Amino acid sequence: MRQTNRSESSVRERARSLLERYAETLIASPETSAGSIDMVVNLLEKCLALEDDATYVRLLERFAVRLQREYNLAHVEAFLGRVLDHAGLTSEQAVAFADLRVRILIQLGEEALAHQTLDRVWPLACTPALRARVLNRRAYLYGIYSHYEEAERDYRAGLEVAQAGGDPYILAVLHSNYGDTLHQQGKYEAALEQYRQALAVARPHKLAFPCALAEGGLGMTLDQLQRYEEARQHHLAALAYYEEAGDMFGRIRIHLNLSYNALCRGDYERVKELAGQALAWARELEDLHRLAFAHQRLGEVFERTGEYDVACEHYLQALELRRQVGKPAFIRHTERSIRTLLETVRNGAAVAADVRARIERDCRRALEASPADTTMPPA
Repeated sequence: MRQTNRSESSVRERARSLLERYAETLIASPETSAGSIDMVVNLLEKCLALEDDATYVRLLERFAVRLQREYNLAHVEAFLGRVLDHAGLTSEQAVAFADLRVRILIQLGEEALAHQTLDRVWPLACTPALRARVLNRRAYLYGIYSHYEEAERDYRAGLEVAQAGGDPYILAVLHSNYGDTLHQQGKYEAALEQYRQALAVARPHKLAFPCALAEGGLGMTLDQLQRYEEARQHHLAALAYYEEAGDMFGRIRIHLNLSYNALCRGDYERVKELAGQALAWARELEDLHRLAFAHQRLGEVFERTGEYDVACEHYLQALELRRQVGKPAFIRHTERSIRTLLETVRNGAAVAADVRARIERDCRRALEASPADTTMPPA
């Protein structure tokens, strides 16, 4: 029996050694093949089986962001939850893994678990840069779920910490994210000031991603101020920065922003092209938040062009996704769109009788699924 145990242990050690060498080769490679994500997932699962935490952590450090973009989000979230249980993480690793996990949890609609993840990692944020990063993600989380007072509080605290710490990257990101929260509340001039401050920090350091955030925010806000051509130039600048940074999620965001700009300018075919591309990318990446945005935008443009049945289908898809993700402000926005569509088809729009009946039925069913909805048009 003792000989058998020694033999099993020897096999296990050889397997662990082989796994470590294989993982190190993959980690060290500057370019990875199209099928590498499947290999990484396979290696991570083998690490779990062999209890090889050190290799597990190194693999996730190298591939976590790419896994988020190309693999099943729930599976990646489980990997990140597992690695955060590992006692040997440095403070920098713990904050980085927690930050990415929260981004995924937001896409999965897991607000409470996202807050728990940040609360757990906060005591490990032992430098100004790490504290600023956690405050930024917590403020972003509050803003996504429309808790604006808490979001603004944490952004101000994060900016103070980041300025003291001297990290231009996180400082610029904080300014832009704070601008987004102000924008969501209709505080457009204050938002513009935050985006401009972000660019003032990021441009001298040639920081592509923070520049992209700020340019996109400027475009988005200028659209609201009906300065459409000026806005379009900022959107295009943001797109160039996102392409430089290799950020597909950012490219989706800018395609959606450009589609809104085109909608405001009345270029409906361009809206369909841009939003359709964003929808395809978001579906491929399983990005439910931006997938809902793409359906919402397509609903808006098909409603403008009088294709009410197609608009209805997109609005219903957007509502289902937004309920799944659990973002109240966005849910209410889509519900308003559905009510408007329902009133339009009832009040003389050129729609065949059977199409009108189907739209009325589907819209009413969707709105009846909202317990808090008290403004549904009467039958």
